[in-house]
Amino acid sequence: MTQKDNTKMYEYVYGKKTMTYWIENRKRFTEEKSRLINWDICESAFRHLRSSRKRWLTKHITGFCGVGKCLLRWGYQTDDHCPRCGESEDTRHVVLCQDIRAEDAWLLAISILDQWMKDNHTYPDMREYIIGRLHRWRSETPEPPLPSNRFGLRKAAAEQDVLGWQSFMDGGLNHHWLSVQQKYFEWLGRRNSGRRWVTALIVKIWDVSWNMWEHRNHILHDTMTPRKLREIQTVNDQVEYEYEQGDE
Repeated sequence: MTQKDNTKMYEYVYGKKTMTYWIENRKRFTEEKSRLINWDICESAFRHLRSSRKRWLTKHITGFCGVGKCLLRWGYQTDDHCPRCGESEDTRHVVLCQDIRAEDAWLLAISILDQWMKDNHTYPDMREYIIGRLHRWRSETPEPPLPSNRFGLRKAAAEQDVLGWQSFMDGGLNHHWLSVQQKYFEWLGRRNSGRRWVTALIVKIWDVSWNMWEHRNHILHDTMTPRKLREIQTVNDQVEYEYEQGDE
């Protein structure tokens, strides 16, 4: 490229060839499911992020963040353990980790999302359903009954169940969430935009994953983890061995 062309660059990185790769090669989702996702809104939300957050999000969603499995594969660690719970760690685990400290971080992150939804006049039934459904997704508990169908909420919930709530966390929301909120705004007599609301919602959902990532890194770098204890013990053993050898 002889000059910067953001539009062409974006189309190359995030366009049809990339979509085909994730559908056919990586089996991330089927072509049928990909048609259910509101990619236009997802793109709009992505454009609202700072460049550094875009880089992190791309790595996080594609599974190439600096988590245990990747660090082991790249030779930076001798195991793939989560610094919080000790289980095998991939990017999904960053959010799903069941360590009590991770649970506290999750509750805080979700409470921030919940408050944002309240402050931005989210349809109350939809807000309660989304928050409750995310809790059940993370704890792997049975799915709740589908909500009422006022403003088309039941259809939005059912279609998201088809896509999966990991997709929801990744920003893969179906088209109906926007429609539900737009109808609610109109019922309230407000001039707010459902499109603007769902764009901001996706950014806030990504913030939940980011906050979990930040918490994981705090545990890794600022607290004593089992891996650090093993490394300290290894160094102590080496020092003791050398001391016992003396001048030999």
